[in-house]
Amino acid sequence: MRETIIASAIGVFNTKGIKNSSLRDIADQLSISDGHLRYYFRTKEDLLLAVFAEMDEAILAVASEKTVHDSIAQAIIEPVSKSFRIMYAYGFFFTEPLAVLQKYTRLYNAYIQLIERRRELFMEVFEKFKENGIFAQQVDKELFPVLFEQFFILSDSWIRYAKMPHRRNIEDSEQVKHYVAVSIGLFLPYLSSQVRDDLTVWVKSSYYLQ
Repeated sequence: MRETIIASAIGVFNTKGIKNSSLRDIADQLSISDGHLRYYFRTKEDLLLAVFAEMDEAILAVASEKTVHDSIAQAIIEPVSKSFRIMYAYGFFFTEPLAVLQKYTRLYNAYIQLIERRRELFMEVFEKFKENGIFAQQVDKELFPVLFEQFFILSDSWIRYAKMPHRRNIEDSEQVKHYVAVSIGLFLPYLSSQVRDDLTVWVKSSYYLQ
């Protein structure tokens, strides 16, 4: 039942937003009583934390996958694409104003912790990129935190742009592909020539021209 409640909550939050959704809305969606739902999640913040943890675990699972790819370019494109598809499914977290998230102290703290975990993960990835020749040798390691912050800011806000009225006619899969291309574009100046050439071709073909 817990998983069913979480799945229903994602749909309600995506439709109505965090601020305008209540546990009663989710209970009604499931045709159960408010008390029944509160047996599993006492407060809306408890439920939000469970949904957030599910999303975070799904994204971390992508990062830990040991998959053989046809090329280095695909090894970069595929995990970013999978992560962005997961984020899109939990889009309400990224379209709510920060002030709304800050009203839920535990949720906001979980979000801050996520940023720090992502920073550590990306620093490790960038170091490996440098060691394995994916990043150009002349790239200054001191710029890695800058690249992470650029990527995180973009990846944390792209859904807000994807859901703007003038983009509603675009298929979800095209939205994701478009913003993966925009995000990967940040890495191009850092890459070795062969990887950069391959990814540049993909970015150009994947960027959705309106």
